[in-house]
Amino acid sequence: MTADTQIILFLLLAIVALAIISWLVARQRRSRALRERFGEEYERTLAANGGSRAKAEADLVARTNRAKAIEIRPLDPALRQNYIADWTDTKAMFVDDPVGAIAKADRLLADMMEQRGYPMGDFHARHGDLTVQEGEVAKHYLAGHEIADRATRNEATTEELRRALQHYDRLFTELLDENAPFRAS
Repeated sequence: MTADTQIILFLLLAIVALAIISWLVARQRRSRALRERFGEEYERTLAANGGSRAKAEADLVARTNRAKAIEIRPLDPALRQNYIADWTDTKAMFVDDPVGAIAKADRLLADMMEQRGYPMGDFHARHGDLTVQEGEVAKHYLAGHEIADRATRNEATTEELRRALQHYDRLFTELLDENAPFRAS
């Protein structure tokens, strides 16, 4: 091998090494940014994807891109008042029928989200949309919904149902707030 060939080979190897290092650094930065943005949801998504960081991060990026297309709108004032009255009735219903109250709360919140402009696929899609801008509220929605789901199978205690109502109350308050950060950015 000539000296020129060795130099060219060395330069090619250096370029390949730099490209690999650059790719690894970019991947690490993206992972860190997603971890910071999504917090606990990053770990939950990672577990849901069998520990595959690539799949979990692709899921979170897809959510972010989907959320950019969502146009959250304010509630009509009359509809807003109806929701407040329905929510008050739902909370009062809890005393005599906790399971029924949680089921009603779950439906009411889904309806509010639809009225605000959220795409209304399955629960997991709605929850995923919330995680993009409102991670803390999304945690409440997930926790409340998981208890509501167990309640349909008579597997939730009254105390758990009370906690579900508290989780749902947090989401209801945020959905009612016209200034809440439920906006794609």
